[in-house]
Amino acid sequence: RVCAYASNGVACVLGGEWQAARQSLEHALEVSRPNQTASFLDAYSIAALAEAFLGLGDEQRASETADEAIQIAVRMQSLVGEIRAQLARARVSRALNGVKALRDIESTLDRAEALVRETGARSYEPQILVERARLANLLSDSAQHRKFLTEAHRLFSEMGATGHAERTASLLAEVS
Repeated sequence: RVCAYASNGVACVLGGEWQAARQSLEHALEVSRPNQTASFLDAYSIAALAEAFLGLGDEQRASETADEAIQIAVRMQSLVGEIRAQLARARVSRALNGVKALRDIESTLDRAEALVRETGARSYEPQILVERARLANLLSDSAQHRKFLTEAHRLFSEMGATGHAERTASLLAEVS
């Protein structure tokens, strides 16, 4: 049940169904925590929950929850879970603080990239590139924006992540 609710919550985040995501992810955590069932998913679920809170406009909870996801991943020594949590932190920080958080966002993405190299979890590589593209866009650097999106699209396509590839192609079309 924990895996099902967590997976549904992540799917809802990807679909922008923020309230359904929050409910599903919170339910996954409620089921998981008493007996530590599937606690290996906690960092992933909490990272997704941070993004759901962001989508719901609850900025304080989004920020706190992204930090909690990182703390849990570090405590559990879940390096791949930390990649997901670092991505959530970067997304929340960008959305809430924009260019003012440039250094924090860059260091967060640098940490995520280092973890990808260490773990071989390459499926996160194009997601990091999309975040770098969004940061370049905030800085009005259209060349870097296009470069990062192009590379992310290539990687998503190579790995067969068609939904991500299509979303990235749409973002790329807006730049051209």
